[in-house]
Amino acid sequence: MKQIINKLFEDSKFEVKWQSNDKNIFFYSSKEENIVNYYILNYIDNTTFEDNLSLKIKLNNLEEEYIKFDKNKESLRLKFIKSFGDDLSKSILIDKNLSAIYILKTNDIDFIYNNKNLIYEIEESTNYFKRYVLVYTEEQVNSLKKKLNNDDKIIDLLQRIAKDKKEYMKLCKNNQLNTLYSFVIRIFSKIPFLKYEFEESCNIKPLEEIVKNNFKVFPDSANYHEILTQFISEVKTDPEEDKTSNALLQKLLSTTQINVSEKEIKEDLDKLLKEV
Repeated sequence: MKQIINKLFEDSKFEVKWQSNDKNIFFYSSKEENIVNYYILNYIDNTTFEDNLSLKIKLNNLEEEYIKFDKNKESLRLKFIKSFGDDLSKSILIDKNLSAIYILKTNDIDFIYNNKNLIYEIEESTNYFKRYVLVYTEEQVNSLKKKLNNDDKIIDLLQRIAKDKKEYMKLCKNNQLNTLYSFVIRIFSKIPFLKYEFEESCNIKPLEEIVKNNFKVFPDSANYHEILTQFISEVKTDPEEDKTSNALLQKLLSTTQINVSEKEIKEDLDKLLKEV
């Protein structure tokens, strides 16, 4: 992962100004004179410990090291400033232009779901620098490496993968986190200077709009829309829901504003459920 991320930063005209002895913390600065951006990359191997408390301590260590007040040990902030030597024009801008990316290795990508509150807590902190948490598995890194040729710019490869319309639609519908595609999308979303554009959007419509645009009869019947929409929502929540339940049919048939047959309602439901 370090090799991939370092290549990504190098291709984007960033350079390493400082790194820790264990090579788990890196400080990057832009090479371009007109761009003032600084990044701390903090690599954390979450496969070596399981409990949330240990992880939280690891995540908080970076902040503590950045501001450490210890006459016997320099803070990370001071080390970063010293990395510019006599060039004070850049070092004085660190505090206002610094972001930290926590690059977190896990065995189970469901870590994102299971620890969303912890991730949110870290990313929403406003102390000292902006924060991003990039979670990945070794399997995802290996999948990306297989596609990377020596002549490839990593950004170009990521762009090509991100523009895969089929994979994009799969992610929109299934939200599978352990695929190569979802990994690439997370890289784009967690590294601020990366930009991507899709040639097409999922254009996933609200259920209300799907209902209004697709059922055959009485398009102005708000009550009919409302009942159908509520039913589709329940099906999405509970896949075992009986899609043609008598209770639903009776509710629709008893709607006073319209006159729709049971057969027509079933046809409408079958058509709508294919789009959910």
